Amino acid sequence: MSTLSKRTGESILFDFEFSTRMAEGDTLASLDSVTQTLEDGSVTTDLTIDGFVASGTRGQARIAGGTDQVCYYLVAEGTTARGDTIQVTGRLELSDTVK
Repeated sequence: MSTLSKRTGESILFDFEFSTRMAEGDTLASLDSVTQTLEDGSVTTDLTIDGFVASGTRGQARIAGGTDQVCYYLVAEGTTARGDTIQVTGRLELSDTVK
């Protein structure tokens, strides 16, 4: 699982690596969706997630917004060139505290 941190006012690209879920030689044809939940598993819409791109074995999405001091779990779903639908997870920590 990839972990990334950002501040609430930032808009960043988040990379999702799908290679461990793909057949050898396959590529990611599309990144279809990224869903978000809180640590307790409840669904949220705090983040704005868009700009989906697929290349090789990676998917990428732009993520903005969120709430300070909250951790989000992300599930990215993509479709491979051979037609498999696969998912990977990521973690996004938000902190406006200067470190």
